[in-house]
Amino acid sequence: MRNRKLIVQCQYGDRATIASSHLENQEFIQMYNYAGSFADWKALGKPIVSV
Repeated sequence: MRNRKLIVQCQYGDRATIASSHLENQEFIQMYNYAGSFADWKALGKPIVSV
């Protein structure tokens, strides 16, 4: 999983920033913090995967 692209986001962005920091410390190498909201992502038709 650490070598897969991972996009982190939450409803408003605060928790995603914290989660991104923790994931960076766990050596995830393709991790991105999405600046928009979940509603924006969903409206764009982007994939949604829960892990």
